[in-house]
Amino acid sequence: MPRGVYTRTKEQKDKISKTLLLKLTDEERKTNRNASIKKYEETHKEQKKLYREEHKEQKRINDKKYYEEHIVEAKAYRKKYQKEHWEETSKQRKEYRQTHKKEKQIIDRASYIRNSEQRKAYSKKFRKENNEKCKNKDKQYRLTPSGKIARIKSYVKRKKDLGFDNLNDWFKDSNAHHITHNYVIFIPISLHIKYSGHALKNLESMIKINIEAFKYLNENVYSHLIESWTLNELK
Repeated sequence: MPRGVYTRTKEQKDKISKTLLLKLTDEERKTNRNASIKKYEETHKEQKKLYREEHKEQKRINDKKYYEEHIVEAKAYRKKYQKEHWEETSKQRKEYRQTHKKEKQIIDRASYIRNSEQRKAYSKKFRKENNEKCKNKDKQYRLTPSGKIARIKSYVKRKKDLGFDNLNDWFKDSNAHHITHNYVIFIPISLHIKYSGHALKNLESMIKINIEAFKYLNENVYSHLIESWTLNELK
């Protein structure tokens, strides 16, 4: 050993490190730990990726178990993270919805059924606290084509126990005509009144008005679709 050089043993180094750690504040310890974890992750990316691939199922089970045991902390962290990285998470969600449409529909449907009672209670509470606002919004919605269809659909379901699969869109001065118990064609009010005596139980009257309804549908809907398709194909 060169003169004047002093080398500490491993035990001495460990003792010094421990002493220094005790002097650190909780925040400093946390910062050091996070720095160490970050450094480790940067130098072991391939190993971590390989491990995740080999233990994918086990990781999924562990993650689910951890989430269930720490659900309050997990939700708080997710809410905070989304708030701080709104643009990034919004873009990720949009991309996911576009690439996983079927899976998203299944998940959303399951969530809708699972939280049905909670959603109803929240909706009832919200409408009670924002009564005038909701009334004005409902009134505006009923004036739109979608709102008019929704209102008619609700009425025929409650009062007549009929389905409502419309073959064309609502338009001004139109009535919804049931060609069967489920299918509907929007036709002019004048045409509907002309055959006002028709009924689903009266086949003869239904045949007459259905012929006129399909003529109208063909002339005013299908003809436009055929024309548009032909122009696009032959350009």
